[in-house]
Amino acid sequence: MAEAYNSRINFKEIVFANSPQYLSLEHLPDGAVGKANSISAEVYVWVGDKGSIPGSPTYTLNQKASTITAGFDNTFAVFEVAGYIKEVIEQIPVSSNYNTKAAVWFKIKAIADTSATYYDSGVFLATLGYGDYTAGANPGVATAADLSKVMFGVPERFKTTSNIGNRYSFYIGEDSNLVSVEKVGETALTPTVGSTLSNRQFFSIDNPTLNPVGDESGVVKLVYNTSAIKNYYFESYSMKSQGVEVVYFDRYGVQVSMQFMGRADDSFTLKRKTYTNILVNRTTIYDPSEHNKKTFNIQRQKSVSVNTGLIEAGQVEQLKDILNSYKVWFINSDGDFIPVSVKDTNFNPKSDIYDKLHDYTFNFEVANPDINQVT
Repeated sequence: MAEAYNSRINFKEIVFANSPQYLSLEHLPDGAVGKANSISAEVYVWVGDKGSIPGSPTYTLNQKASTITAGFDNTFAVFEVAGYIKEVIEQIPVSSNYNTKAAVWFKIKAIADTSATYYDSGVFLATLGYGDYTAGANPGVATAADLSKVMFGVPERFKTTSNIGNRYSFYIGEDSNLVSVEKVGETALTPTVGSTLSNRQFFSIDNPTLNPVGDESGVVKLVYNTSAIKNYYFESYSMKSQGVEVVYFDRYGVQVSMQFMGRADDSFTLKRKTYTNILVNRTTIYDPSEHNKKTFNIQRQKSVSVNTGLIEAGQVEQLKDILNSYKVWFINSDGDFIPVSVKDTNFNPKSDIYDKLHDYTFNFEVANPDINQVT
């Protein structure tokens, strides 16, 4: 039998790098190649065109080869690679490139120390998504077709207002059949389909493009060349509060946003560090106007309590994604990204048996202190 490698756990077409991803590789030698003592894995991670594989590996890993069955030469080694892929994604300044660069390509080449033949995993797309614990090893999306008709950040029926700039996204993929995004009565949007660029796998649109005029209700259509059409229904309504736009990475690793349309209240927590000194001024003269108790550091932390406004049951999944997201931002009136963290530790979704619309209040803390002080 000729020498071979056998991958015991396969990667999905779109890999979720926030969950463990294993390469469990079995080496089967032949008469010309001896039993492996170790197996090395070269991990290539890159942004850009799918075919632009780096000339040298981003990381090189090495594991001792373990014997599968006593008396036989077959061996295996297991590598956890999600942490390395995630490290590259996190270096990309996603906040300034909304929905465009939160994905990378990767491939793995592995070789036994007794061999001159490489195992090649092929190329996969990776995002900052995560899988449920029950999904098991290597969570992700099995095929791009499973995502091709998903619009991230939006339930199939949703409400919006004409003066808030929510942003939504959907998966295109390099082999997508998506032709256009249409709203009845408005010019269709044409995404960049068939692209092999990692930063073109998701196409984003914002609320001004989707919004109806006045109180008009409408339909957004994702149109495919297979004649399939995916509809998203929306209607506008007036509101007193502008609320807060919350940007986050959802479970698929896609950066989307949700408008919290209810009341937003700010609060501050102050921490002071002080010491006691004698009452002298710069000329070392005793001076009662000087501070005996001196402050040498003040940290002011801002917190924001925000109400969602009335939302439908379909939007509760967005709230769950926000709670699970490890990176969340507010967008202020100038369009700046303000990093925040969710303070809530409990979430109790309300039943829609009796009432179809509910509201929820979330508590956020600004991730950076207000005062950038030298201590």
